[in-house]
Amino acid sequence: ESRRSFIHIEDVCRATLEIALRGTCGETYHISTQNIVSIRELVMSIADALGVPFEKCIVDTPDRIGKDEAYILSSQKLRSELGWSDQISLTAGLKRTMDWVADNKDYLVTLPDEYVHKA
Repeated sequence: ESRRSFIHIEDVCRATLEIALRGTCGETYHISTQNIVSIRELVMSIADALGVPFEKCIVDTPDRIGKDEAYILSSQKLRSELGWSDQISLTAGLKRTMDWVADNKDYLVTLPDEYVHKA
């Protein structure tokens, strides 16, 4: 039931540029959407968009000990002082991502199946 604020990278880039160009030096600006969804809702949206039953996409497990309930930032300062707003909804961002994967599937299948973090 963890809840998160998912924001499209293009909105993050626009905000970062706006802060660099017009932000007050030394100030902190949080970049965030105001749309908060649970991880479960996100997976349900992806499964629905792909036409896959939700139950086939998940394995229900107990929450891990110490798990944060939510990651939510207020972007009000960025919005009010610099006039920024996020432009890409979660639904539109998911569609863009799924379209990109479909367009790049031939390349993606050549990549390793597992990610190994290099310290």
